[in-house]
Amino acid sequence: MASIGKFIPGIASGSLDIQPALANLNFDFSLWKVAAPKEFEGVGSALSTSRREEAEDGKLHTIARRLGALFESKTPAIPCLTKVYGTRASGIAQALSLDDRARRSYGVFASQAGPDVTSLWAAATSGGGAISIHLLACLLARIWDAPQAISIWAEIIKKRKEEVNAEFEESNIGHIATLQAARQDIPRAQIAEWDDGARAWLRSANQVKKKQQTQLMLIIDNVEIPVNRERDTYVSVMDAWTKSLMQMEALVKGVSQKAMSGEVLLALSSWHLFPDLMVVAPSVTHVRQNDPVFHLGGMLTLGLPTPSSDKHGIHWSLPLAHLRHYGAPVVSARSISSESGSRLNVQELLQATFGSLLQSWGEAGKDTARAAMWMSSLFHMVTEAMKLDERLSILTRGAAEHSWFALLSAAADRYTTSTDLERRQNNKLISLGRKQAATFLGTPSEPLFGMLEHGRFVGLIEDEEDKIAHLRTIGKLLAKNVPLNSSQILIRYKHQLSDSRWVYEYTTAMPWPTANKKKEIRWI
Repeated sequence: MASIGKFIPGIASGSLDIQPALANLNFDFSLWKVAAPKEFEGVGSALSTSRREEAEDGKLHTIARRLGALFESKTPAIPCLTKVYGTRASGIAQALSLDDRARRSYGVFASQAGPDVTSLWAAATSGGGAISIHLLACLLARIWDAPQAISIWAEIIKKRKEEVNAEFEESNIGHIATLQAARQDIPRAQIAEWDDGARAWLRSANQVKKKQQTQLMLIIDNVEIPVNRERDTYVSVMDAWTKSLMQMEALVKGVSQKAMSGEVLLALSSWHLFPDLMVVAPSVTHVRQNDPVFHLGGMLTLGLPTPSSDKHGIHWSLPLAHLRHYGAPVVSARSISSESGSRLNVQELLQATFGSLLQSWGEAGKDTARAAMWMSSLFHMVTEAMKLDERLSILTRGAAEHSWFALLSAAADRYTTSTDLERRQNNKLISLGRKQAATFLGTPSEPLFGMLEHGRFVGLIEDEEDKIAHLRTIGKLLAKNVPLNSSQILIRYKHQLSDSRWVYEYTTAMPWPTANKKKEIRWI
């Protein structure tokens, strides 16, 4: 190991001069581990043994420590935010944790079962700076795709290293851990692993806080606001990160804030913290989220300007110099709303698929509620009929509950039984499906599975009298739209005689007037 050298006080300047030998100190970040704050203990206890070892001694711990040290001097003090975030993270992790018996049931995959909070625990055991870096990872993973987020990380790490080295060259003053982090390589593969860890955590947290997250995203839908307007990637990311940390720290302390730009809203959706909101447009509305971590009363005020373009939600545009190996920086833009920026689970995908199907039905699918009720009724009728006629099993192709018909019916049932917040979210998903209908499911040759074609529907009716009754209903509807009298609309049908011969018979579609009263007439 290099000699540490001497610390020479600069008497005239009052600064601390660090000998060059100190700057070359070989500091092993993988050996640097601190006790996690007590609020994060629930995160550690939810991890499997192998994941905990990786978080405390593996590559994730190393990169958490390196990034924490590299950016530590850029991080504002956030003691209150750290505590409440640890409490929230522990609650989420415990809600998804598995006991030993449940974990063993996964067999060879037991070590990977349970919530993947490895990167979060790696940050918690690497010091306060690493926890702030974890929060930055969540911000970037929430709004950017993985390749874009990795490119952003590569660029801000490069710029931060240059900044640290330039400051040291100029003044010979610097923090030992920061200087060493600036001199150590952080491979792109490790950056990708760090980003993957943040995305795994976001998926787990979204699952536990689904209701609160859905309500927040429906509010964000009414916003058209940029994270910031900085054109330099490093400056933009640092500004968004530090401002969101400071505003959230103030909210936790009970100091109300106003969302002048989008970084604090991005933080709410990324960190799963839900303060009360005061929405002032189009009318003043107090949205009570009743999050216990904000017991001191911090409230966030939103102006909610009406979107004037196709952009909805929070959007962020950055020139990404490291997205490609060669060429000029690629200007990339992303946004988050209830319709973008997040993955759909299976149930949500079915709602969007149902919306795409309704759009392909044209006029028949415009009334979502009515179409959903029709779909549910049709499926239940078919499943009942299958008990009497096995030929109808062609509609299900195997296990009825797993068929395409059953899945669409389940989506319709889910819509008809939803209320309030869930209904609003389902409407958003169905609207998304309608918008993508042309490229998703395409346009069927006939809407409503061809049920609007009377000839096909009549063919499904087996009883002769039931067929005649249905055709008479059609005749009455036809007479209302076309100026025809009862003698001008007739029904012809094929009838089997007692001697097994088939003959064509005729009957009136509407009652004919006779000497005494109107009645139906039949003849051969």
